[in-house]
Amino acid sequence: MDGFVLRRLRENAGVQAAAGEYAGKPAIDHDVRHSNAKIAFPSAIQTVVVGQKNYNQDGSQRTRTWRLRWETFSLKSSGGAAALGDAIVAALEPEADFGEARFGRGFLVFERSGGTEDVGELTIFRRIYDMEITATY
Repeated sequence: MDGFVLRRLRENAGVQAAAGEYAGKPAIDHDVRHSNAKIAFPSAIQTVVVGQKNYNQDGSQRTRTWRLRWETFSLKSSGGAAALGDAIVAALEPEADFGEARFGRGFLVFERSGGTEDVGELTIFRRIYDMEITATY
């Protein structure tokens, strides 16, 4: 499901407006930030915290509930990281049909500051967002 979520985010106008660019796409990817080039900020890493199947008396269902995490990054201040995080949340809160997946409402579970890190001459600001997302696919 996290692949459907990533595609949904990259195609969202609000996320596109808030994100930097890497390889011609919004700078959001699974598990790794690909570039420290200034054009690639703000950026985000999407990771799976918990993925689970949903069950009923007949066994497993096609519906799954996941907790996904986005670490967002920006330069100069945490404002860009917060704006991208807010765009991600806004994109995933509504129910939606996307490709072969049907998404229920997404819920922000928590948001927090992730501090800063110095990489060469860059000071990178980070924020962390966890959401619970249910989808059938």
